[in-house]
Amino acid sequence: RKDRKETYRIQLKLKKEDKYLVEKFSDCIDSHIKVRDEKDGSRLIFTNKAIALDLISQGCIPKKSLIKQFPRKIPKEFMSDFIRGYFDGNGCFSIRKNNRLVVRIYSGSKNFIYSLGKILTKEDICITNIYDETKRSGVYCLEIGKKSEVLKFLNFIYNQKNSIYLKRKFNIACQYRDNLISKNN
Repeated sequence: RKDRKETYRIQLKLKKEDKYLVEKFSDCIDSHIKVRDEKDGSRLIFTNKAIALDLISQGCIPKKSLIKQFPRKIPKEFMSDFIRGYFDGNGCFSIRKNNRLVVRIYSGSKNFIYSLGKILTKEDICITNIYDETKRSGVYCLEIGKKSEVLKFLNFIYNQKNSIYLKRKFNIACQYRDNLISKNN
């Protein structure tokens, strides 16, 4: 805060339908602060210098989406978790005319999106393309469109027995995967 330099305010806000994740985060940090519902989402606000400084040291700064570098310190066993979290916040599914699911991931940072593409390639997931949409929308877009590669991506990000994900995106992924499996049987 500009008015109080030694105040470290942290805020987590998601759509109301994703409130369960804000509450889960609150429980994980043993917060006794109530998650507030607002007109445009559910929010948790708290102050904690240690957590704030740790987040800052990991690159979580104001307007980070424009200068973001891909984190270098993510252990391999947590890479799918990181990418799933990033996809939940900055990605979407699209359906093409032929009912094929397409994965799109966005970033305001060219460096970040190309680094993400390299990581996915190392995981044997072929990306379709990276689009420069900065003139139109200010972002870069990584796209995965081939059916087999979309399935690899879904298996990669949802491979853990982990309950931290956006249920609405997970449900789309499961429905798509189940439909492909039933068509192939």
